[in-house]
Amino acid sequence: MVEEGLVTTDQLRRLPDHLGKTPVSGARTHLVVAPTVFNIPNQQTEDDLVSVMMPFDADFAPVYGAIQRSCADAGLRCLRADDIWQETTIVQDIFNLLVLSHIVIVDFSGRNPNVMYETGIAHTLGRQVIPISQSLDDVPFDLRHHRVLKYLPNAEGLTSMQATLAERLKTLSRRTRPSS
Repeated sequence: MVEEGLVTTDQLRRLPDHLGKTPVSGARTHLVVAPTVFNIPNQQTEDDLVSVMMPFDADFAPVYGAIQRSCADAGLRCLRADDIWQETTIVQDIFNLLVLSHIVIVDFSGRNPNVMYETGIAHTLGRQVIPISQSLDDVPFDLRHHRVLKYLPNAEGLTSMQATLAERLKTLSRRTRPSS
């Protein structure tokens, strides 16, 4: 139940479903997200959209390519923040992408602080987060209880990661998309 004065019924009704409610022990309760750094977009989550949070370093281009192929194999599409430019600030584009995506792949390789921040936002929004990393030592202590897909950044390692990731994406996708 929302405390009186914190949010109006009209404001709650206008929140996208995935932001206005979150399951708690089988019941539904309200979660009001009111960031001051970025604006909440009005669009709903796109079940076929996967966002990818990873370093923008050129060394990760083959990794992103393998992730793109994994998504395609699972019948999904993926975007990274540098694939879009709709807002004047990158953090708004990132937030919009996280809001629109049902699944978020995060690459902890190299302990990139931006990826850590984006992972926290994804978790707060209730997204399905798939962590990957070249080294388990790069996974922060607070996130080590999650299963992490470890991969090697060579052709064989990326091929293996691509196949495993595609299967995980298919599993998550089946949970959220209606059967045809």
